[in-house]
Amino acid sequence: MKEKIKEYVKTELAKLSNGAEEVKLEGIYPSVLEELIDGFDWSYADTNGWQVDYWIKTYDYDIEGSMYYGTATIKLKEVNV
Repeated sequence: MKEKIKEYVKTELAKLSNGAEEVKLEGIYPSVLEELIDGFDWSYADTNGWQVDYWIKTYDYDIEGSMYYGTATIKLKEVNV
């Protein structure tokens, strides 16, 4: 099951490379994202509340989610040139 979840996340992240502004994931917990996304480091995350909403910036993405609901929204960081 974990491999299917990882493939789901990889497929959704690929949409960002193909022009999507953001992807919304369901049934995803931060431990899976931590395995797949470079720079995902809990020591840099902001969290709040009993739902454990979280916000984290990685090298390539801005991520916000809810551990309670198992959701995450991922946006590709804008590159300022």
